[in-house]
Formats: sequence, structure tokens, C-alpha cells
Amino acid sequence: MDRKDKWTAEDDSFLAETVLRHIQCGNSQLMAFEQASVRLNRTSAACGFRWNSELRKQYENAIRRAKQERLQHKKGQAHGQPDIVITRGEPQHAPSDESPLRAVSQYIEELEEKVKEQQAEIARLKEKLHQERPELLVSEDLHHLMKILKHARDLGFLEKAN
Repeated sequence: MDRKDKWTAEDDSFLAETVLRHIQCGNSQLMAFEQASVRLNRTSAACGFRWNSELRKQYENAIRRAKQERLQHKKGQAHGQPDIVITRGEPQHAPSDESPLRAVSQYIEELEEKVKEQQAEIARLKEKLHQERPELLVSEDLHHLMKILKHARDLGFLEKAN
């Protein structure tokens, strides 16, 4: 009996590309699992389990190279990073006509990741602000209540006060 949620070769390839890109950029594998989980419509735990139980061994050389590239980049020795297409086991250089599209796609994914990080930072700062200045929380709640009441008036559920 086949499972509906069986991992495909495309799923594995995308997961491997994502993890290797995060390793190369110095991000955690957990961040890679989170990012991959959205596109693969799976939990980050499922992505992590798949990577650690099935894929990691197949990509040992690629992991080693990604770590070396990260170290070279940190040392300022890397002048440019070639686009890499991940296939089972070994990365290969991408054809030049795919490079611009691949670069744009990777740039968009990096921007999306930065947006998530900044949203998390905003939430953390809001929480800190509410802890330090709880009176602002009441003011914010009052503001939301006033917006709800205005909307109710606009819809005709409440009469305007004279």
C-alpha cells in the first residue's frame, strides 16, 4: 500500500538544496527545516527526520564542501560562489542559462527568511515593551476596541452618539 505523503525524489532534492544552502550561509539546519517545511507542506520535524535518517549520508561530500565554502567566505577568501545544482550524492555546476533564475530564486528565499527573522524580532521587542510599559498594552487594546466600534457603526449595528 502506497502512502499519500511518500517522499519523492524532488522533495528530497529540495530538502537537500535548502539544508546545504543554509549550511553554506552559516544558518542552522533547523532554519533550513522550517523553510523547507513550508514548501513541502510537511512539519519541520518531518523534514529534520528525513534529512537525518535518509539524506545526510548521501550528501556527506556536499556538506563538507558547503562548510568549507562557509569558512572561506567568513575569512574573506571567497570572491564569488558558483551556482550549484544538487543531485543525489554530488553537487554539479549549473548550466549558465539557469544561473540568473537560480540566483534570483535564492535571493527571494533569503529575503523571505530575513522577513521571518525581522517579524520574530518585532514580536520579541513588542513583548519586551509590554513587559516594561504595561500601560501601553491597555492603550493598544482601547485603540483596537475603538476601531471595532467604528466598524460596527459603519455597518449600521450601532447608532452614532449625538
